[in-house]
Amino acid sequence: MNAKAQQTYATAARAGLTGRALEAALFNQIAVEIERCVSDDRVDIDALQRAVDRNRTFWALVGGDAAAPESSLPGDLKRDLQGLCAWTMKQSVRALVDPRPPQVLPLARINRILAEGLSARPDPVGPAGAPSPLRGPVAA
Repeated sequence: MNAKAQQTYATAARAGLTGRALEAALFNQIAVEIERCVSDDRVDIDALQRAVDRNRTFWALVGGDAAAPESSLPGDLKRDLQGLCAWTMKQSVRALVDPRPPQVLPLARINRILAEGLSARPDPVGPAGAPSPLRGPVAA
């Protein structure tokens, strides 16, 4: 895991979140950052670059963990997450090249959809050390 990804997880973990709740919070937090960067009449390019970079970092972590040989995810979920990761990387480039809401906001939307899915089911083992749907067991 790279330093930015570790920092992202550490920040959310300090709030006492673990497992699915942690990942859902991170997806939502990054979605908010992306949404704040654009409106119909303005774009904060610097903030957008930071938010998109953070989003790419997080998705690279998600995609890498899904692809890891030790991942306990079912094969179809691994493929789906890797596909979403690839889409996110491509859409990030589109958003930075053409920073208008139709290019930028789908990045936030996909994060919110994942956060919703992660929040829909409780952790099977409980909050501390519960298996994460994205990364497998999370250390307490």
